[in-house]
Amino acid sequence: MGGTGRQGGATARRLLELGCFDVVVLSRQPSDSTDCKDLVARGYQTVQANALDLASLKRAFAGAWGVYGVTNPFTGARWTGSGIKPTTDTNAEIVQGKNIADAAKFCSVKLLVFASAASALESTGVATMESKANVERYIKTLDSLPCAILCPVGFFENMLSPFAGLKQFYIPGLVKRDRPVQMVSLDDIGYFAGMMFMEPEKWAGKRLEIAGDEISSEDIARIIGKVRGEEGKWKIVTLPGWVFSMFVPAAVANVRTFLEERGAHVNIAELRKDLHPGLQDFETWCRAKGLDKRVFPQPSSLCSIS
Repeated sequence: MGGTGRQGGATARRLLELGCFDVVVLSRQPSDSTDCKDLVARGYQTVQANALDLASLKRAFAGAWGVYGVTNPFTGARWTGSGIKPTTDTNAEIVQGKNIADAAKFCSVKLLVFASAASALESTGVATMESKANVERYIKTLDSLPCAILCPVGFFENMLSPFAGLKQFYIPGLVKRDRPVQMVSLDDIGYFAGMMFMEPEKWAGKRLEIAGDEISSEDIARIIGKVRGEEGKWKIVTLPGWVFSMFVPAAVANVRTFLEERGAHVNIAELRKDLHPGLQDFETWCRAKGLDKRVFPQPSSLCSIS
């Protein structure tokens, strides 16, 4: 699931690389999706399903060996108010997650890998994390469903988003400039998901939190400058609270407070030592994604806010 998106797409790529599985990507409208047509050209199959429709998931999962399940609180998101702030629906996300689990159980899959979030089972105050925790607790009630829970932190790739991503010589900061935050690459999410599918007996019933680096905005500025040969040129701009609240949906607004006060606490060194020696840190990810030569957009007027 989510094969036309980021986590699901990374997992689909990894499973295709492993060469042990026929990879089927679910889409609400595969025949009308340019992304799906591109996936078919690269060797995937596609099937129609909607995570809010349990019957469609049961049809899609029929005969499946395993399922990668990812939910999306932004599915059906609409732009409201001034036209710049999307709404979310965490109740719908809970329905998606429960439907995925119920359909996987109904179809007797060998392993469901459910995508949650690191620290979701703690009291985070972040609605999009609490909804995933709700689904995790529901899955635990399904005794006959073999399920592994994969819990990433935020993605390095978020720094490439059109609004909140990197601009030429500017790094939008979500938290205090010296506050380290854990992040992970999408490719490594795919790696860990593939690992779980390759060893279902080992991972069924387990929960794994993953991260690849713990860095502050100051670290990002230093590393980006180093990778690009632009040391000392990159500036950090922390958006004030009123700008943040204007653009960020309420369901994720508290993530700033969570990261400032607590944040995730994944043991990255242990992951790299025991499970994934190639786990990417931020510098490795920058070089792998070609950020040394990437042309970044010019900053907007918001970057002048301090």
